[in-house]
Amino acid sequence: ALISNLEYDDKGNLWVGNSFCDQLLKVYTKDHLWYSMSLGSSTIDKSVQCIAIDYNGNKWISVMNVGIVAYNDNGTIENTADDKIKLFNTGETSGALPSNDVKSIVADLDNNIWIGTDNGLAHLSNDSWEIFNTANSSIGDNYIRALAVDSNNAIWIGTTLNGMLKYNGVTFQSFNDANSDIPDNFIKTISVDKLGHKWLGTVEGLTRFDDISWVTWTTLNSSISTNNIS
Repeated sequence: ALISNLEYDDKGNLWVGNSFCDQLLKVYTKDHLWYSMSLGSSTIDKSVQCIAIDYNGNKWISVMNVGIVAYNDNGTIENTADDKIKLFNTGETSGALPSNDVKSIVADLDNNIWIGTDNGLAHLSNDSWEIFNTANSSIGDNYIRALAVDSNNAIWIGTTLNGMLKYNGVTFQSFNDANSDIPDNFIKTISVDKLGHKWLGTVEGLTRFDDISWVTWTTLNSSISTNNIS
């Protein structure tokens, strides 16, 4: 079994993605107890790609080539009998995701769920789905590797070919190696700190963007051991 993801909830419990086993979701509680949760028969022995926790305490778990499992422990971590589980995938009646290969998930400040796949970006709001791709938007690349939300509720999107995008709810703004000092268009991870700085893991180093200027650390100008930051 492979430990693939770690996320703390607002109660101090640590949720763990445990790939290639029967029960892919584990939790280490604030009381120092372990519990294991099944996410359904279709997820057995599969790989967990990412976990996100929304503001209602729902866990959103990406299972490779299966889709997303929305999990709620119903306020009783120790009692798995009352757990609520719902699978979202490419099926017309189960979300109509653009792909079952989900690379990133994030909840925005309105508790809407954003889902990055290898075939487009999905947005879930009040049980309504919206899909963004190169055919219907200016997203520029369908392969979405990373997602983050800033304090203004803008969505920051990392792609493999088109660098980073900012979505303000209306338009996409692109930051790539042709129009900015971003070191590479392959963005593997994004994080927003308390000052609003965007930290990007790329295949050509670690980059910080403060909405004005870019700073990049590589093996040539710092002590990082590789430029491939994930």
